[in-house]
Amino acid sequence: MSKFSKKKKRGTPGISTASLPDIVFMLLFFFMTVTVVKENPAKVLYTKPTTKFYDKIEDRNTIAYLYVGTDDKGNIRYEINGQVYDKLTSFRDEIIANKEYVLKKAKGKEPIYTLKIDKDNVDVQIVAKVRKALQEAEIQTILYSSDKRE
Repeated sequence: MSKFSKKKKRGTPGISTASLPDIVFMLLFFFMTVTVVKENPAKVLYTKPTTKFYDKIEDRNTIAYLYVGTDDKGNIRYEINGQVYDKLTSFRDEIIANKEYVLKKAKGKEPIYTLKIDKDNVDVQIVAKVRKALQEAEIQTILYSSDKRE
């Protein structure tokens, strides 16, 4: 009889799951900081005008974008929330219907309506009609989108 017995083979130790929540939260914060929210591309064709002087808006939650441009055939079209309209009256009705949603999105602040208008194919009379439709909807702040001229 021997005093020493053969050592039994031990299995590999289990993986500790104590640090697993830390890893999950690190991944969560990583993806939250790296993710970029993409704007929906406009369905209306437009080219923005350029300007030397402009102000950049910091709080984008208060902005509602309205597009005025042309379609593939050259007809004037109006777009709000991804819906394209060929008549200004239906566009105005959608602006009025959309007003409550924009107010909720602005969280108590005054909403800003930004017009993105085609500089080549849209006349000033059409811009004046759109502005009048916005005034009829009792919209106070209207901005015109442009690119910076260098």
